Amino acid sequence: MLEPASGSGCVGGGALADVAERGIAAAGAGYHEFHELLVQASGNPILTTVLAAVEQAVRWAAAEQDITQYDRAEATRSHRAIADAIAAGDPQKAEHRMRRHLDAALRHVEQSGLLGAPMIPPSCWRGHNSNVPWR
Repeated sequence: MLEPASGSGCVGGGALADVAERGIAAAGAGYHEFHELLVQASGNPILTTVLAAVEQAVRWAAAEQDITQYDRAEATRSHRAIADAIAAGDPQKAEHRMRRHLDAALRHVEQSGLLGAPMIPPSCWRGHNSNVPWR
């Protein structure tokens, strides 16, 4: 899953570990950077495209809900565990930790009541916000 298709997609594990170690700032710095580096390291162009859509939805959703310091700390711990497994060269452990991270994200969405909500919040729909990316 994390093996690059070619050497060109490989990102040093040190960069991923550094971002994971810094943690996640209140404005989301570190969170998005970690995911971008992780996807780059995969060398998977489909995953790159999927991440772009998901990350934008996460940014919009985060702006409309209360992301607590606990949430950021939990995600930081998860990012560190994933980065550690990658740095150790253990793809099975990295996959396991990534699955746990995704499961935790799904639980967060379920608990926030956003599971059935539109991926693009109404405040970002055409006519409601002049900063939507498709204008």
